[in-house]
Amino acid sequence: MIIWSGWGIATALIGVLGLVFAVVVPEKLTGSKDFLKHHTWVWMLAMSLAALVNFGFYKLFLAKEKSRIVIDKQTGQEIHLRKNHSLFFIPVKWWSFIFIALGILLLFARQK
Repeated sequence: MIIWSGWGIATALIGVLGLVFAVVVPEKLTGSKDFLKHHTWVWMLAMSLAALVNFGFYKLFLAKEKSRIVIDKQTGQEIHLRKNHSLFFIPVKWWSFIFIALGILLLFARQK
């Protein structure tokens, strides 16, 4: 089950496309199905690209959204309301770091 709010689903798609990129592109370029077993750096490259795309998506579209300002009648305090964009309750902006961490994890994973 995938839990998201706002444009968090786009982050899930970016991550999946990064993983598909890591599997499909090297196989098509080299013609070898064993390429990923011997070259784990491809996972790091794919997850780094996914992190970059996710960060760009956040900066270009989500970070520029204007907040709505409401004023509390009792205290007179201004409250800024913004839309929430998250995947598994983690804001979209933090998923770029998670993709990098996943890439590092996959880089050092031993495949048999």
